[in-house]
Amino acid sequence: MHWMQNLKEQMRKKVKNPKDLLAILLQQEVADFQKLSEVDFISVKQVCQKISSTSVNKSDWELVAARLREVETRSGKRKIHYSSKRNAEMIFFSILRRAKEENYEVLHIKAGQKPVARQSGELKELASEAIYDESDILDLLAEILNTEFYARFLKQRHASGSLSIPGLSRFKINAFFERRKPCLGIRQIPEIIPKPQEIELFPAFMNLAAPPKSGLVLICGLAISGKSTTCAALLEEWNKTQACRILCLEDPIEFLFSDKQANIVQRELYSDVHSKEKGAQQAIIDGADVFFLSSIDSRGDLDIALNLSESGIFVVSTIQAETCQSAIEFLTSLLPSQIERATYQNRLSQSLKVIMSQVLVPSRTGGKFAVREVLKMDSGARTLVRDNNLIALQSYMHQAAEEGTISYHRQFMRLLEEGIIELSEVVDWIPDHQTFLSRLQGYNFTG
Repeated sequence: MHWMQNLKEQMRKKVKNPKDLLAILLQQEVADFQKLSEVDFISVKQVCQKISSTSVNKSDWELVAARLREVETRSGKRKIHYSSKRNAEMIFFSILRRAKEENYEVLHIKAGQKPVARQSGELKELASEAIYDESDILDLLAEILNTEFYARFLKQRHASGSLSIPGLSRFKINAFFERRKPCLGIRQIPEIIPKPQEIELFPAFMNLAAPPKSGLVLICGLAISGKSTTCAALLEEWNKTQACRILCLEDPIEFLFSDKQANIVQRELYSDVHSKEKGAQQAIIDGADVFFLSSIDSRGDLDIALNLSESGIFVVSTIQAETCQSAIEFLTSLLPSQIERATYQNRLSQSLKVIMSQVLVPSRTGGKFAVREVLKMDSGARTLVRDNNLIALQSYMHQAAEEGTISYHRQFMRLLEEGIIELSEVVDWIPDHQTFLSRLQGYNFTG
């Protein structure tokens, strides 16, 4: 539609004339608005909202708003409540400022309830904050996030995106529905990317997970375990030290990078590229040395990671898994048939270079620190993965003498010996704590 293209061109201008925007909208009838795609319709509503507080003719603006409401009445599209939106937005930015100042790990907002924050691992209700109703949350999402994100949220009933607030911070927003009501999960994205030594990444791991050699590196852990921060530290280290081409495909973009030694490109799924498959094709066409895929969640994601690795690209990704062993179990569970599993286990054993899993443990001095296990894919580990002998993999990690492989059991044993944590705390944080405790029988700690 020519008029919609004209409207978009006007919106891309650095200096926008509200009267010109309104003039374009005023020329359109209800039928014209009704022909729009969902994304374009939301864009038009947002333009209408943005110019509502300017010096445009109020009667003309009301006419456009009425036509949009008529489309919503006919088609069932959600209505933006122009009058109450600005106050809700101000309150929202205020609570984000509090989240940064008080260092919340996650901020949870549910319609009809007080916001809840996780701080130092504990959940607490923010009794002094306002209660958001359903329309407040929907209006906020329509206003502060891009139209592609919002349209995807309405269609799929969930979506993830990032929000940058100048002078405050960046935030990752997970929007979803619960009992037909919208909810938000919000995490602050650190503005400064930490150095590997600041988050105590093992030097042996850094040597193993180093481009430009091809291979697949996996960073694992449960939700809020610091996987994104670890990946960012890795990528930034390569950015500083490697003259290579790094292509990132993220959902959404979290940490922001600027070129140093490397040439680094960050593409956001759905905003910059329509699918992970298209993003992977671009990595090959583009001649990328390193490809960062923000997560492996499906069979298609696994195919992307293996195909790129086998084509000579160094691939880094994350998996939501508690241990190195459970990460491989998850990947093989994506394959329905035994024949496929045998083929993919062989491919995994050849492509995998190193797997690292991590968990965040509360520090006695405040904050948290990461405890990690690392599986170096040497000949012994490759054989176990290829033969699907994953039960023996954990024992192999406990007994491994070669530099690079270390199990959670050995790591937590060191922390106990040094008096950094108490035995009672280990039960809460170590995966498979019963096996660990059975190994400690008769052991006396001097730390």
